[in-house]
Amino acid sequence: MPPNNSSVLYVNRKNIFLFFPGITSFQSTLFSPISSGMAQKFGNARWVKEGYLDNRIAGRVIGQITFAGLETVDFYLAGDFSGEIAGKVIGFRNPRFLDDPRAGESLDDFAIPQLGKVSLMSFDPHPLLQPHPYFEWFSLDQQHYRIELEPADAWIMVDAQQDAVSECSQRIHQELSPLLG
Repeated sequence: MPPNNSSVLYVNRKNIFLFFPGITSFQSTLFSPISSGMAQKFGNARWVKEGYLDNRIAGRVIGQITFAGLETVDFYLAGDFSGEIAGKVIGFRNPRFLDDPRAGESLDDFAIPQLGKVSLMSFDPHPLLQPHPYFEWFSLDQQHYRIELEPADAWIMVDAQQDAVSECSQRIHQELSPLLG
């Protein structure tokens, strides 16, 4: 069993379990098993370097995320953020990033650009857990992805930061909106 002081992804041949800090094994089963047909591919978030996600257009989340082995990937997802980040632009940087050469092999079927639908994107995803950045979506081919970060790793962008990503968000919207419909 993983230690109780960190989120740990545990994989066996039939199930994927996600253990959360401060939650007993019995309570963790409320969040698992995750169907083995769903993908959890980011090396427990250490393969996620940084990025931004923009929800200023209602019904769309647009942005870029840099992954180990893939570089920067454009995102265009149907849906909205939840809670205090709804309608905002958020940035994030992962200090635990690991530029692992195995990441490229594990992420070889990750679609670029990433198109799909928001499942849940929030800074406070579950009432039984400590608030933390949580980004979950399904790709067009129904692959399930989730990134969880520490609270200090993500922020709501201020105006100057939003201005810096606006041109990129507009480009992504123009290029990818016809593909999502």
